[in-house]
Amino acid sequence: MSLLLSQAELARLLNISSRTISRMNASGKIPKPVRVGRSVLWRREEIERWIEVGCPIVADGTRKTSRRKTGRNVIQDMTGVTQRDLPRHSRDKPP
Repeated sequence: MSLLLSQAELARLLNISSRTISRMNASGKIPKPVRVGRSVLWRREEIERWIEVGCPIVADGTRKTSRRKTGRNVIQDMTGVTQRDLPRHSRDKPP
């Protein structure tokens, strides 16, 4: 028995899809994984304890991600103007 579980192994253990594991990890609903090189792995012992206590949400609901701000988010931050404030197309301009 391995001490670490891959995403696929964890999905099989919990009887859910690998994609659901990704979503749960991103939202902080499962214990935090460890990174070994490029691999994302979960400690088997930690997962088993988490299951024993009823699978509570681990984080406050969100985990920080390393997404860069691009396009309209940067413009909104710089100007304070939201996308809704701008016309969608030239035909939307008043006559």
